[in-house]
Amino acid sequence: MEFQVEDKRGILEKLADGSLVLTSEKEYQDLISLLPDRGELFRAYGDFLSKQEKKNDAFQNYTNAAQFFLDEG
Repeated sequence: MEFQVEDKRGILEKLADGSLVLTSEKEYQDLISLLPDRGELFRAYGDFLSKQEKKNDAFQNYTNAAQFFLDEG
């Protein structure tokens, strides 16, 4: 799935409401490259990686998410 910059807000809403489900690491990586400052994407990617038994990678993404949430206050 290729993401367009103009679709960013809609993508986040669809991820939040469950109407969009990303199914590959590449999809998450592509979306994070468009929206690198969104902690919720790192959290969702961490969830995805955890389900794939990639615990170290999941931990790193959870750490990134936590840092974004702390920075937001």
